[in-house]
Parts: sequence; C-alpha cells; structure tokens
Amino acid sequence: MSIENQLINKQFHDTFTINNEHTHPVEVLGNAYMQENLKESPDLTMIRFAQGEVYFHHKDYEAAIFKWENIDNEFQPWARKNVADAYFELDLLGTAEEIYLSIDTDSDVLKIEVLLQLFSLYIQQGKLEKAVDAIKKAVFLNPDYPDVTRIARVFFEDHQDWQNAVELAVNEAMRTQEISWFHTLKGYVVEGKTKKNGSQVFY
Repeated sequence: MSIENQLINKQFHDTFTINNEHTHPVEVLGNAYMQENLKESPDLTMIRFAQGEVYFHHKDYEAAIFKWENIDNEFQPWARKNVADAYFELDLLGTAEEIYLSIDTDSDVLKIEVLLQLFSLYIQQGKLEKAVDAIKKAVFLNPDYPDVTRIARVFFEDHQDWQNAVELAVNEAMRTQEISWFHTLKGYVVEGKTKKNGSQVFY
C-alpha cells in the first residue's frame, strides 16, 4: 500500500505494527514511543501520528485529536484533516468544516479527500448547493480520482440535478471516450433530461 493510501485509510500505523501481528497496536506503539523517548534527540511525531490513527479506529476520538494536534512535520496537513474527521465523527460538524477549510496543502490527493469530506458534511447538513460545489471542485481537480465521477453522477441523479448530470456526462464522454459515459448521456437524451423549458440544452 502506498503512503498516500495509508494516509487516506488511516493505516500509516501499519509501518510500526506489520511485524507485530500478535500484539495489540496500542502496545506496539506505546513500546515504540518509550524506546524513541530514550534517545538523546527523540522524534516522536510519527509515532504520535500512528497512535492517533489507532485511537480513531477504536472510536477514542478525543485521544486521536490530542495526538494529531501535536504533529508539526510534513504530515501536519493530513493530521489536520484527521482532526476534522474526528470532529465529524463526534457530530461537531461546524468545527469539522472550519478545520477542513483551513487546510493548506500542495497535495491534490489531500485536496480531493478534503473536498469529499466536505461534500459528505454538506449533505448531512442539508446544504446541497455547497455539496454540489464541493463535488464539482473534486471532479475538476482530478476526474480520474477513484470513484469521484461516479459519486458526482449518482448525487446529481439522486437530486434530479440534470443540468450538472448532463454536463458531467458530456465532459467525461469527451474526455475519456468511454462507452459507458456515452450510454449515460444517451439515456439522459432519451428520457428528456437534456431539455430545459422545452429547449435543448447544449454544452
């Protein structure tokens, strides 16, 4: 698993626990923390990051937040995203949104992951216009990102947002030349979804 996939799935702690399958990750990381702390110049950052993941997976969100708030290296943007995820799980959506929007990163992967989280958050809040904006930004940033165009298509169809659904299908059919998108677009035409106020909608 690539480092980005580990970060997305909160599985970075596997780098510490992969050879300790019969010992609980909390114990493995606790021992690693103590050993690192004995060094003359200990660097506990990555262990704390991994500990946060384990606490998150065990739904100890407050402990996870505490660990991730002490990350100050190159993993800090991911730690901030994880903190927001924890607040999301605690149903503190306003705090989660604020943190998501504050994340500054050059990583397109992290940007899309944040946008997908905001998309889910806005749906939960019933803020559909903001949800549309978030998923469209994610598609624009990288339409090849796993499942992002499928998520957008299903969302637009479920909410009968045919203008955005048709626009997505047209763009993806032209970009990918995949037959499935042409079939989707043909379906919209047959069902009259490409018409607006009696006039044909062109893109």
